[in-house]
Amino acid sequence: MRHVRILVASLVLLAPVGAAADRVVPTERVKSRVVVRSDPGTRARPVGSLRPGEAAVWLESLGDWHRVRLADATEGFVSQAWTRRVAEPGEPRRESRGARLRRALGDAFEGAASLLGAAPGVVFSFRGPARDGAVHVHDDPRLPVAGFATAAGGKGTYDLVLALDASTSTREFAGMDVDGDGRVRDVWDGPDSIFRAQVKAARELVAALSRLPGNRKGERIRVGVVTFAGDERHAGQGASFVATPEAVLELARRDAKLRIRPTGDYRALDRGLRRLEGLKPKGATDFAAGIGAALVGLEVLGPPASGGPHGARPDAEKVIFFLTDGKPRLPGDRETAEEAARYAARLAGSAGVRIHAFALGQDAVARGKDPTLKDMARRSRGRWVAMQDPGEVVGLLRTASFAFVERVKIRNLTRGEESAFIATAIDGSFFGEIELAEGDNEIEVVAVMNDAREATERFTVSYQDAAPRREQARRLAELREENEALIEQIRRNLVQEMEQVRAGQRRSVTLSAEPLPAEQAPR
Repeated sequence: MRHVRILVASLVLLAPVGAAADRVVPTERVKSRVVVRSDPGTRARPVGSLRPGEAAVWLESLGDWHRVRLADATEGFVSQAWTRRVAEPGEPRRESRGARLRRALGDAFEGAASLLGAAPGVVFSFRGPARDGAVHVHDDPRLPVAGFATAAGGKGTYDLVLALDASTSTREFAGMDVDGDGRVRDVWDGPDSIFRAQVKAARELVAALSRLPGNRKGERIRVGVVTFAGDERHAGQGASFVATPEAVLELARRDAKLRIRPTGDYRALDRGLRRLEGLKPKGATDFAAGIGAALVGLEVLGPPASGGPHGARPDAEKVIFFLTDGKPRLPGDRETAEEAARYAARLAGSAGVRIHAFALGQDAVARGKDPTLKDMARRSRGRWVAMQDPGEVVGLLRTASFAFVERVKIRNLTRGEESAFIATAIDGSFFGEIELAEGDNEIEVVAVMNDAREATERFTVSYQDAAPRREQARRLAELREENEALIEQIRRNLVQEMEQVRAGQRRSVTLSAEPLPAEQAPR
């Protein structure tokens, strides 16, 4: 269970010792952000924000507010009306949550680098400000900094395939209220099943992606969906597996199905996922087939698909989210199935495709001694995550990071200060503000990777306080208004004088007229 403890530790976003690491995430109604305040109350000072796709550590609940800790260790309060508390991912229920956390923190990140794979270099792409030589002229000294921190060679675009386990065991109860009707129904093949939890997690992830910067219409992130399960009658057979791409492709065609090719049409994607809710899972688990079908969707295995808005892109970073509640049982016997899964993962890794593996449920965690899922993640430079209740994937998947970047920090080396809060999304996009000093400022942006290493980028920004200029502009506007008023008054005076002149002329004509002689006067 040592590796289980390592991963739980990596997920508890600076959890305090002895405290439960439940998380708080924005609800689906949140479109931009939830304000984090210094005290519980709408008039309290803002100290940060929580955006869709982000999570904070839950500390306690006070009335209508949650006290939370953000990724940068800032503590504050968020409204319960706009957030929800997500249970801590962890180990089986037979061990208390406090004990699990203490053991997790005891091992901390021991062996994490070898488990997760060495993180690649990080490339920064800034949306603002401009690089060296930028001048910030404003009466507000806070400089907005936004961009992307992606793995070396990445361009901030992703093709993601969700591989969902559709074997018979996923018809079991997920351990949570999956459909959100307020009732927890522990029944076989019910609305709170493991498979339904996977589908709901996928839908919430897609909704979160649609709110990421520059991705409202799926411009940067395309998503596809695969289901995998094979004929149980083939399980246990000792047929050998030939480790070739062709063999993986054949398994994909037999025991998996590419339901939705990667697409940026999130509405169509959500409709397709809703249709999957009616699927009746059956069969045995075939990890290799699931990976193979995902590689087909990413167009690194099998014949290329036709171009267009649907399908993978050659310049996009490719990722698989692999969800399962069990161990591989196909093809052949257990040993062959595990061998096939490892080879398929190595095939993905050699093609630059990372697999993030999610073990769903007590059985998957309890069987943590089986290294198959962890090996799949390691061989493809991905990550492995375990949850004691499969339903926890609903809240976790939408906060899982695509990249090796866990969070971003911004420092002003000239002032010797660090920004109090930086919003870092699951795709490595970030936004924050840093206060500037008059003149040149050396700014450092730091990406903290999942193995605790840091990558940095520095640039210089010159700040000019625009307050004097603003005062000059205000005074000039006042002078213009005064001039306009003076001109209008002059115009009115001229009109009045002209009217007076005309009136005087009329009176002069009347007074100078001579009376007619009496004999000519009309009778």
